[in-house]
Amino acid sequence: MLLTLTAKYGGSTEINEAFDGGRKWVEKHPRISSVIYEYFRFIEQKGTSVQIKNVTEEILEKFRGFKEGNRICPAVLRITIERGPLATALEPTFRSVVDTCGVEAVASGLGYQTKLQFAQWLSARGYEEQTERIYKEIVTASHDSSKRGLELKALYSYGGFMATRHRFEEAAELFRKLLNIRKGHLAARVQLGKALHMLGRAARDEGRSGDANKCFRDAENEMLYALDKTGTTHTIHAHLGWLYLSMERHDDALYAFDEAERAQEGEYFANHWGRGKALMGLGRIGEAAVSFTKAMELAPEDLRQPASDEIPRLLKECRDQLA
Repeated sequence: MLLTLTAKYGGSTEINEAFDGGRKWVEKHPRISSVIYEYFRFIEQKGTSVQIKNVTEEILEKFRGFKEGNRICPAVLRITIERGPLATALEPTFRSVVDTCGVEAVASGLGYQTKLQFAQWLSARGYEEQTERIYKEIVTASHDSSKRGLELKALYSYGGFMATRHRFEEAAELFRKLLNIRKGHLAARVQLGKALHMLGRAARDEGRSGDANKCFRDAENEMLYALDKTGTTHTIHAHLGWLYLSMERHDDALYAFDEAERAQEGEYFANHWGRGKALMGLGRIGEAAVSFTKAMELAPEDLRQPASDEIPRLLKECRDQLA
């Protein structure tokens, strides 16, 4: 149908006629997913944003009633991920379909590359159990030399998902698996370093100083390796700064936050926050107060914990000591 519509109605002056013809075709075959799918593809390629939105919502409603319609979901998923304002407009409808039909029904019609995007979409919207099941499926299915690129993407994304759930041991294991396949994956080294940092903090809080120190050293090694290979990047310097604060290496932390600020375009509140903590550790209270004040000035209005609590509290402590 797509070829027929495109060949017959490819000219812009006849595009509305194509839409009308396609709609009539769909109305005559409301349960044939291939007809609906090809009409959707035509609209996606030739239609305006408003037309795409209207037709997509209509088709998703049709999809809600029959399993074969899940062929439409990859294209709709791509739109919800890539199309900016259009994606925002389609979000409620697509989410309603996912909730009504079930994650498994939607995922069953997706190829693994699109399924990985779907897992990321689910993760961002709090579908934790379903996200983990899909990641496991993709990692298992892609453990093959012919799908190495997919496996690397899945391991990296899965590791990040576990880290955001504070499951740092599992996150670290996934990043290690990735690095066993591709040693030079520098982003994975940084993420492994961050996970090890969090494991070190947990061990320290539990009184396991030996385990904590090992995690901290390993985290530092991963980040320094990535820094050496990439050159100066503000994110790695900032990660090192927070790591050195945990290790109570305040001179190194101060240097790292200063380097992060130099490498970044524009000032960032968290660099000044970390810098203030390093200066407090060095007993340079006046300078620390200046850094915390700057952090407050640069912080977003919707600043979240722990920054929203800690920065004003530490600033007050500095001012009290200076009074």
